[in-house]
Amino acid sequence: MIPNITPNLENTAQKVWHATRPLKWTSENPIRFETYKLHTKLGENLLTFNYPDDVGPFNYMIAVENPAGFDYGTELLHFNMFDRYIYSKNVYVGEAYQDSGFRIGEILKLTSIMMMVKNNLEKIKLYSPNPFVFFHAKYKFEPELSAFNETKNALNAVINSKEANMQPIKQRAREFLKVFSTKEQEKGTPEYKNLLQEISKNINDFMLQMLKNDRKITPRRQPFSEGFSLVLTKEKVAQNKDFFNELYRKHDIDFQI
Repeated sequence: MIPNITPNLENTAQKVWHATRPLKWTSENPIRFETYKLHTKLGENLLTFNYPDDVGPFNYMIAVENPAGFDYGTELLHFNMFDRYIYSKNVYVGEAYQDSGFRIGEILKLTSIMMMVKNNLEKIKLYSPNPFVFFHAKYKFEPELSAFNETKNALNAVINSKEANMQPIKQRAREFLKVFSTKEQEKGTPEYKNLLQEISKNINDFMLQMLKNDRKITPRRQPFSEGFSLVLTKEKVAQNKDFFNELYRKHDIDFQI
């Protein structure tokens, strides 16, 4: 289910921009933020972190903006300090900067990962609409399926795929679908949860193979009929630290995992 989010995040971001001040790193704050100067193809930009009071406690806006305060993109994060995770509630990139090569979405994603590491949290969770599932997969996010119909739709997408090098993955998806279709009444049981984990891994294997294939995965080409939940754990980030550190260096973000 898509989470309930602010319907016009762009207007909210503009309002918050001038109503709050960036939070500097401080030992008194359980959640710590700072302002970074970045160098991208847009020139020198500021990455800022703001606390939007009108969205709710422990919700923070991160953004890429220029010195005049124009925002190229924003991401709204909720920090669950009790269960030790970040929930990414929405990512907004200005239409003129989508598919422009400026990689604003990448900068925002790298920043949310930095927030997880700096605050010693366990994971980042989010719901991705289907056109953007592979955007998150590029940054090592993995499926975390839970809803019954959502899971069946994801398995059918794998089974019906015409992508190359998929036969073992597709066969496993057929086996999973045959078993899973009879398990709706077992929701919440350990066996059901274990099955969901195995199915999530199968969907992830499918996504990784698609990323290995040659053609670019555009939103139109992606195979899923609906979105689903994804997760990135701190262990996954540590396993891929060379990949992420290279991206931080590329964007001149003063941070290494």
